[in-house]
Amino acid sequence: MNLFFEKLTSPEIKAAAERNTLIILPVGQVEEHGPHLPIDCDCIIARETAVHLAQTIAADIPTLVLPTVWMAYSVQQVARWPGLITFREPETMIQVIYDLLASLIQNGFRKILIVNAHGNNPAILELACRKIGSDYEVFPAVTYALAMSKGVGAKVRQSAMGGCGGHAGEEETALLLHLAPETVHMDRATSEDIVQYQTRFFPGDIYSTIPDKVSGIYWSTWGVVPSKTGVYGDPTAATAATGKALFEEMIRTYVEFTHEYYRHVS
Repeated sequence: MNLFFEKLTSPEIKAAAERNTLIILPVGQVEEHGPHLPIDCDCIIARETAVHLAQTIAADIPTLVLPTVWMAYSVQQVARWPGLITFREPETMIQVIYDLLASLIQNGFRKILIVNAHGNNPAILELACRKIGSDYEVFPAVTYALAMSKGVGAKVRQSAMGGCGGHAGEEETALLLHLAPETVHMDRATSEDIVQYQTRFFPGDIYSTIPDKVSGIYWSTWGVVPSKTGVYGDPTAATAATGKALFEEMIRTYVEFTHEYYRHVS
């Protein structure tokens, strides 16, 4: 079964829409990820997650995966290190995603799942989807891939708190060691940017165990903790085994959510 949207013919796209096919849109970003990870790290995670999810649910849910959106919006602090390709304004990204979703809807698709793997994207993607919902009465789901690993993250991590800081730290490095080991240069990894600042308002780690941490606060890591290498976390602790455990949890969580989303959305 062909799971890739762009490989189908026009009549096949029409038939897929008539089958109420779920569209999965992977969204990443091309930007620096320290001295040890490729600049398409986010794209790799988004794409591999989307494809594995589609393969897992295909027997139950008709599914197609779109090409990965590889250009997004990043704060200019990231441009200190070469590799960033970004929209100048977040509004441009909102419009790109809006037009992409609107095109899918005009082709007859109503169930759309966004698999995002870039930390600057969630609010932008949510705004685009809110406008789509208002304009078309179609309600895509926005998800953040790393968040789907929280069920096991605290158990399988090898670094100290602050080592999974969300950008080229243990978690992303481990995932790439599992998904694309040929792209990782562990000999260049350093622990000097482990996130030392951690409070209940700024956990500093995606698997934070602070018991009374407060959710619902946006406070950019780039503005709170300076980075020396373009990393937030401790990639030196990463292993392929940890990456495998994180990825398997991500897929398990995605499968459960996707079945609920597909059943519930009209």
